[in-house]
Amino acid sequence: MDGAVAGLPAWVAPVLVGMSVLSGLGLVGAAVALPRVLAGLPVDYLHTPEVVVTHPTVWLGRALVAIGLAFAGLAMLVLPGQGVLTLLAAALVSPVRGKKHVVRWLLGFDIVFRAVTMLRARRGAPPLRPLVQD
Repeated sequence: MDGAVAGLPAWVAPVLVGMSVLSGLGLVGAAVALPRVLAGLPVDYLHTPEVVVTHPTVWLGRALVAIGLAFAGLAMLVLPGQGVLTLLAAALVSPVRGKKHVVRWLLGFDIVFRAVTMLRARRGAPPLRPLVQD
């Protein structure tokens, strides 16, 4: 590895190793947690009103998890992994108002909806009731 980072500052190699480890953990975490989260959604999730989180501790915890998932999802758009599905999980966990608009927009893409349906089927959950296309 010395030849690969020759001429670069000394701090670059540990940063690259740290980023690789975090990327690997994000990939494994998303692969394990994402099907469980998606299978746990009710069939009519897209047709129910949005629930607003009011407790500050719960809001902050969900916001931090959503930010972490969003960064991991953005990284996985260019790195190996399920980037769009991880961004969907970030939107699902997010405590902010209007998140259902983002979820509905992402699930409006046929390939994303089919991937979610496939992941739910693997966990034995019925498919989500699709949005009516106008």
